[in-house]
Amino acid sequence: MIRIFAALWTLTIICACTNESQREPNSFKLNKEIPQKSQLEIGKKVVKKNIINEFVLKDSNEVYFERMSFISIFGRTTEGKIFTGKIMWFKNYFDENLSTKGSFYYFLEDILINPQEEKKIKKIVGEREVFDIDDEIAKDSILDFDTLVDKYITLKPDDDDLYLRKKFWISVNTKYSIAYLFYLKGYVLMEYDYEPLILFLPVEKAILN
Repeated sequence: MIRIFAALWTLTIICACTNESQREPNSFKLNKEIPQKSQLEIGKKVVKKNIINEFVLKDSNEVYFERMSFISIFGRTTEGKIFTGKIMWFKNYFDENLSTKGSFYYFLEDILINPQEEKKIKKIVGEREVFDIDDEIAKDSILDFDTLVDKYITLKPDDDDLYLRKKFWISVNTKYSIAYLFYLKGYVLMEYDYEPLILFLPVEKAILN
């Protein structure tokens, strides 16, 4: 088993180096094969554990990604910032610019797991969606889930949704910084302009809304 894993790891490194050397300037890294189930399981072992990342990457089916199109994901830039954007934005960018070079699954996997160049990612998500997490809010990353809820959330009778308290709507940076904390706990940001509402839902529930 150890020999098999070592062989797989060596092959992965060789493929990564080959892909990197063939990559066009200012393009995103892509692999060309859509993964089968066994490949997905292998991939999960080298992915930094994150509930939403695992959920998003558990299937490569086009219909599956369509169901999650309005889910907002978070990632990191090589410059040390955080970015956020809806899966739909990444799919549209991929379809318009990269669909002939590989599969959307691997494109999204790279976005979720690996730091991205800020200049490139802004072409997809825009300027304000790339941000520095608020220093004071960042300190709360060590808090447990219940404590985060007590500090940032309004709960309503007969409703288990987590509503962001209106005093934290004051800026985009504040909102996204808090959203990132809940993202790490497996909850995604949902915004409804017509109400207006800002809330967090477990990722499984979010795709049903």
